[in-house]
Amino acid sequence: MSQAIETKKENLSVVKKGAIAEIHLHVNKANSYTLDYYRELNEAIDEIRFDSEIKVVVMVSDMPKFFSAGADINFLKAAEPRFKTQFCLFCNETLDKIARSPQIYIACLEGHTVGGGLEMALACDLRFMGDESGNIGLPEISLGVLAGTGGTQRLARLVGFSQALDMNITGALYTPQEALDMGLVNRVFPQAETRAKTMEYAERVAST
Repeated sequence: MSQAIETKKENLSVVKKGAIAEIHLHVNKANSYTLDYYRELNEAIDEIRFDSEIKVVVMVSDMPKFFSAGADINFLKAAEPRFKTQFCLFCNETLDKIARSPQIYIACLEGHTVGGGLEMALACDLRFMGDESGNIGLPEISLGVLAGTGGTQRLARLVGFSQALDMNITGALYTPQEALDMGLVNRVFPQAETRAKTMEYAERVAST
């Protein structure tokens, strides 16, 4: 059996075991991120892309109630316009690397997945969610902010233009079952089994 190798960073950790890599988010209680997190994520994706042994990547949160609440609002409020533009661009470029990577990326959603957190999950190939994981959606319009890191592109490709438009202009939040029904997530598992079921799936894919 392969031994797990863990690389710890300030905002995330990468755990490699055999053909599977796990990216663990631990930014803060809500995984509300700043540029520092995305720099670390970008480095982790680059490292994994060049690892010929890795076939599947699972993104998961170490925080019990959140996958991610998206970008830190105070961080965005304090940033000048040009910086915010470049920040969103860098985030998009980082997430685009996931689609261009040879590995299969799975978002394991065990807590609230909103705003930029959902946009991270949208960049993954698959999304698995616990049935008591809380809300999922793009509520940032209530703060006068548009979904700037894929919520107006990747979401439309996934659930269709009309549904994506409705989500973006209303800021509606959905239950895991509603997300499954609209095709926003691929699987909904019993909450306590979510991570184990996700890893079972990852192992099955990695072994093929």
